[in-house]
Amino acid sequence: MLDQQTNLSDLLKDPSLLATKAYVGGEWCDADDGATFDVSNPARGDVIAQVADLSRTETA
Repeated sequence: MLDQQTNLSDLLKDPSLLATKAYVGGEWCDADDGATFDVSNPARGDVIAQVADLSRTETA
């Protein structure tokens, strides 16, 4: 595994396509407590993004 993070937005032709918020009830939102989790590239193991980590109550 790599100890570095790939800057995925640098690799996209349109960086606005990289969403790190959750889409709930027709709105993009962060977790109430600001929690995130890492999304890893399965081929290399490096972190490619951190996205909102919502609780069950935030998605109901």
